[in-house]
Amino acid sequence: STSAVRQLACSSDDRYLAGSDDAGRLAVWDLPTGTLTTTVKQPSSLDFLTWGAIVASDRKMGPRAKYHFFSGSGSRVNCHTLEFDVHTMQYRVHTERMQFPSSGLSRTYLCGELQGDDAAYLVCGTSAGELAIFNTATHVFRACVPVSCGGMLAIDTLETAEGCVVYCGCGDGKVKALLGKDMEWRVVAEAVLGGGGKVRSLNHDASGTRLLATTSTGEVYVMDAMTLAPAAGLPVPMISAHCAPLHCVAFGESSEVAAVAAANGTT
Repeated sequence: STSAVRQLACSSDDRYLAGSDDAGRLAVWDLPTGTLTTTVKQPSSLDFLTWGAIVASDRKMGPRAKYHFFSGSGSRVNCHTLEFDVHTMQYRVHTERMQFPSSGLSRTYLCGELQGDDAAYLVCGTSAGELAIFNTATHVFRACVPVSCGGMLAIDTLETAEGCVVYCGCGDGKVKALLGKDMEWRVVAEAVLGGGGKVRSLNHDASGTRLLATTSTGEVYVMDAMTLAPAAGLPVPMISAHCAPLHCVAFGESSEVAAVAAANGTT
């Protein structure tokens, strides 16, 4: 593709990489071999892309697992299934739209993550500043929770002893932590980041004790994952040297090292 790459995501077993571009092309690669598995054309470019459950095959003639992954494209939220076709001896992607109420939910879905170890729910942030919840088994919309008046631009989830916490990064510079499931939600922590920027990305560290947030003004904040208070012993913000909006942040296996990427291509 000669179009800009918009989204990249790896399956939980690191077997497949899914990516999409500005032209709406969705491609899946086999990572061990580096080969292109399949491509499908979407109506428009994707705003988010996240992998879901891996389901063992029940076919004797095709003992290969099928993979679910989810995407947002404008007002559409999609469930994609990557499954081996025994007739063509190739993997194919089947796409099904999530089901919405008949009226009242015309939104742009900007970010999304799976909730819980069983990936039973997909939680999405909307342009209207809401947290939208979908059942991944039935593909049905379940609830919409108001979070921010500035749009919800980033999301991260963390399993805790109390349940799955959903972190919401907002266009008004706030980060909120919500605890709940399905149709029952409550705000358990909230923080306002300085600098006047929009929260563009969120990611927790490997230990689950700290949360990183990046902003449209090029700042990186480190917070306590439970209280959202500034992390002890670190400056606030931790980094403010970037001169372009920071679009993504990620930890690796170490909680001491994280990577961020800016709109101008710097890291």
